[in-house]
Amino acid sequence: MSLKVFRTIFKFALIMNLVISLYMAVYLATDHLFKIQGKSLHRSNMIPQFNKLRNLTYKVNGSDLEERLRVNLISKRKVWLREQLQSVLKCNDRSFKRKILQRGDFWVFKNYILASHGPLHCFESVTYTTHGSYRFLRNLFTLVQRWDAPVSIAVYAPGRDFTASIGCIRYLRDCHPESHFIRYFVTFHLYFPSQHIPSSIPENIDQVIENPIECGDYILCDDSPPEVEYKLKKNLLYPVNVGRNIARDAALTHFILASDVELFPNPGLVNQFLEMIVAQGITAQKENHEVYAMPVFEIESFVASPNNKSQLQLLFEKGHAIVFHQKHCKECQSVSMVSEWIEEDQTPQLKIFLTAKRKDKLFHWEPIFIGTNDDPYYEERLSWEGLGEKMVQAHILCLQNYSFHILNNAFLVHKPGIRRHLDLKYDPGVNNNNYVAYNILPEIFKVYGRQAGCQMFHNANTSRAVSLNQRRLSQDVIKLMTSVAVFYVRWIKYLTIF
Repeated sequence: MSLKVFRTIFKFALIMNLVISLYMAVYLATDHLFKIQGKSLHRSNMIPQFNKLRNLTYKVNGSDLEERLRVNLISKRKVWLREQLQSVLKCNDRSFKRKILQRGDFWVFKNYILASHGPLHCFESVTYTTHGSYRFLRNLFTLVQRWDAPVSIAVYAPGRDFTASIGCIRYLRDCHPESHFIRYFVTFHLYFPSQHIPSSIPENIDQVIENPIECGDYILCDDSPPEVEYKLKKNLLYPVNVGRNIARDAALTHFILASDVELFPNPGLVNQFLEMIVAQGITAQKENHEVYAMPVFEIESFVASPNNKSQLQLLFEKGHAIVFHQKHCKECQSVSMVSEWIEEDQTPQLKIFLTAKRKDKLFHWEPIFIGTNDDPYYEERLSWEGLGEKMVQAHILCLQNYSFHILNNAFLVHKPGIRRHLDLKYDPGVNNNNYVAYNILPEIFKVYGRQAGCQMFHNANTSRAVSLNQRRLSQDVIKLMTSVAVFYVRWIKYLTIF
């Protein structure tokens, strides 16, 4: 082979290599852009899995009701209170049957493991709706004892986590001195993405739940090492708002408190709230756009969770309690407003401390409140790892001119232990704020319009964040392209030497 032919073949190979490299550079840059915008939740064709899931059959078992707790629950609601609530709310009862549903890219096993309280009237209680993976379920013991009312929880269970979740739920229901609270009050819904369907799903979950277990053989949910969790091993994002909305949809009652499983309410809140609704003749219907908010606190790990506002005030005086996220995001729980709240003494009856709008100085407030399923849903395209996943819903509440009635004696406390350092959940490759600014806010403005005082971010900071990320992306692409170009220029110069 002559030198001329060799040089020709070599140049052709070099050019093809250059084309492939440029293609990969563009692909990586595009992928980087998608990650910045938060588009990392899996999407795939779900149809091939349809028959596998639809062939499953279930039997609703309502024969194992905990009669003692049932009598307790009813006795706490006086006949006159129930009648008044029924008259005031004019709500419709909801189904308490198992269903297999699709929600976007997710399969949902709604009402998969049923609470033994059975069907409820929509007016007779308030449902605590929450979410988590199996490693967070141990918090239910404290939550349920303090809430003393129905709980609806969506458990994220992709792949092998499905089996682990069922095992953990069985432990909670059968192997603890307070398991009767879990069995009676808590309904579990399991969900997972279509790309991570469990390899084994029980055909009849009732048989699994009813079979006796050897409690000593089970590792208590959060005592298992994190590295065994399928979600972590596969580096999956946690679709937190999908879980929040699943739990909300399944609630049987008109009123719901959508919150997190590590936030514990003060005992007696449900009864006090329903009595306040009747006493004030509040309807809380859709057109009123009213919800009932409460402050959230953190306490030291060595103190017990306060049972009432007076105990909480004592913890504040001793420096053992602070406003939730005070060390990381004071605006998120409106520290100045809560400071006024904590100074007012506890009253015999629950009442409204003040009414606020989420606008102007409170635009960054992330309220947790008792509302209804008529309220806007959480934005399901945002992940837990990207931070600020509740801000879109809060912004829509502002645009719809919601009134937040802050309750004077009601509060939530985080699982004991003040967080002095920000959680390491944040993934810089999944930035919710960027995705909101680029994609979601334009949609919201078209659907809901704009309203003075309502904003997602500081205006200057928003434009600065957007332009900064555009600049960073451009710089990354330019650096990559420059490196590739320099590499090939050097090789081309080398070829000319031949």
